[in-house]
Amino acid sequence: MAEPPVSSAAISAAFPAPPPFYKSFTTSNLARLSSLQESSPSLTLLDLPPELRNLLPPPPPPPNHQYRIFGEAHTATPAAPASPPPKDPPNPHRLIKTTRQLILAFLSLTHCLAVDPDTWAPKWDEMRALLSEAHGIVNEYRPHQARETLIQMMEEQVER
Repeated sequence: MAEPPVSSAAISAAFPAPPPFYKSFTTSNLARLSSLQESSPSLTLLDLPPELRNLLPPPPPPPNHQYRIFGEAHTATPAAPASPPPKDPPNPHRLIKTTRQLILAFLSLTHCLAVDPDTWAPKWDEMRALLSEAHGIVNEYRPHQARETLIQMMEEQVER
């Protein structure tokens, strides 16, 4: 059973169409909304006609970082600001050393599982700590790698 070929007319755009509420943003609707807001300042969302409801901005988040989902209250903690990238590029020897330690910890874990399977937890925690450290080292290297990649791309453009 062969499927019918897809015509090029079926794929009309590389990006999806905008959401349907973009049609609400007309100059006449904006003028109607401003006149309604001037006439009654305590206007709520449900007091507006359906075509004007999309024009109001969403309410600001509560100041205490609490919100409700399905009737349950949740608290959102604000994210801590990201630490600035280090000035010097990270040392690649740290990553090599951590990788070697990880291999050694893996061999130790396999030995532990072969000899006494009940004592695997400390070895597993050691491996998790080493993986976390390797992850941090790789993330420290990202800004340096991005900078070097950008330099290389710009040099290639200058050569052309």
